[in-house]
Amino acid sequence: PSIGLLTFNALRAADEVLIPVETGYFAMRGAVKQAQTIKALFRRFGAAVPFRVLPTLHDPESVLAGDVLAELQRTFEGVMVPVVIRLDPRLKEAAALGRPVITHDPESHGAADYEALAEWLAEHSGGLGGLSLDEFDDPAPDSDHAPAPALPVFVAAPEMREPVAISPAPID
Repeated sequence: PSIGLLTFNALRAADEVLIPVETGYFAMRGAVKQAQTIKALFRRFGAAVPFRVLPTLHDPESVLAGDVLAELQRTFEGVMVPVVIRLDPRLKEAAALGRPVITHDPESHGAADYEALAEWLAEHSGGLGGLSLDEFDDPAPDSDHAPAPALPVFVAAPEMREPVAISPAPID
């Protein structure tokens, strides 16, 4: 997937990367491509950063979502966050109202899931403990599936590094 200047600079400043991945049909391919893209960026600049994969928008009643979650766990073994963010309409409502879900509906699944994520991240602050990008083995390309849309990447950047301009040339 493509990476714009803002995301590129955030990745350059990051000490850790958290990749949210929907447990839907196209997300698996997108997650692999995102990890490959991040790995290529860091290889080019001689820095490796630990990363974790966060399953999101998971429908526990969907067989497909369960299969995708299992495949994510196999593909990203050792780098999955042990919290799954379930699909919850309260999350969309809170976003539409510009409020955090924890204040919009503190009893919702979404609030509970994000609270569990926040607690887990606080316990692992300063070290996600995921694989560094150098250790990530890219799975074999799957040509049977259409390309997935780019996934958003959220980064933790405790100290900023010098931002750099990205060139339009492809990264090797």
